[in-house]
Amino acid sequence: MGNHSVVKKMLRFFLAEYDSDSYVVQQKAFVLCLTQLILIPLVIGLFWINLAREPFPDRFEMITIDLALIITMAAGLFCLRSGNYRAAVNLNIFSATAITLIGWLVKQAMLQEIGVNHFAVVFLATIVFTSMFGSRRVLTGIALLFMLTNFISYAISIKQMHPYYRPYLQSMTLLTALTILIVYCLTHLNGLITDRALRKTRDELDKNIDLNRTLEEKVHQRTIELKAKNKERKKLIKELQASLEEINTLGGLLPICAKCKRIRDDQGYWNQIEAYISDHSKAVFSHSICPDCASKLYPSL
Repeated sequence: MGNHSVVKKMLRFFLAEYDSDSYVVQQKAFVLCLTQLILIPLVIGLFWINLAREPFPDRFEMITIDLALIITMAAGLFCLRSGNYRAAVNLNIFSATAITLIGWLVKQAMLQEIGVNHFAVVFLATIVFTSMFGSRRVLTGIALLFMLTNFISYAISIKQMHPYYRPYLQSMTLLTALTILIVYCLTHLNGLITDRALRKTRDELDKNIDLNRTLEEKVHQRTIELKAKNKERKKLIKELQASLEEINTLGGLLPICAKCKRIRDDQGYWNQIEAYISDHSKAVFSHSICPDCASKLYPSL
């Protein structure tokens, strides 16, 4: 539990700058940091083992390679700590490729002697590492470089080694080439599948975003229409209420004089019929004379 907490704090220390980055960058930075934190102690142990060995022909070269790898990974951690993920990736890919090629050349004497170069396995590790963090173009270039190195080493060594070991060299060269090809194809195709899956997911997200935007526009338009209809409905209700009030105002039992036709209001005052109607409605009177009255008042006309 304590070791787990220490590792978690170390990862947090180196990855604090990636909280606002995309999920993919965060995960790749996490894997790169964890890989370097695991490899650095292992390479340091390998360095001390090589340093403690009895002198052998390539002892100095192997110690130098170990130191270079340790320094490179430490520099990569520094780049991660400063938030420069791309610089850390490029530094690690470049150094891993260069150190692998140098190590292959250091072991060239062994290849010429017995037909085997143990650094061939580092070819594969570098290809897998590049496929994880680099682009497919860089991956292809590194795979071709390692394949070319393998065949050039064969062409140089086959002329200088004992005939007895030549079948071992041929077998080693073909096996290395085949392994490089298989690992490259698998990592390259896996990257294609991942990229296509991400692209498809992004397309689906874009479609959903467009669909949501269309639905939002429709809802907004429908809301505007409903507000307009609601406004018209409220206006109609007000008009109906006003008409109802007018009807109620003029409705009911009206006391009217049988002789003069005046109307008694609620206060007990008698009002002319036209005055009462004008006060209790929107009607406006204009005076005129009907034919019957005109004949009575003006018989001569």
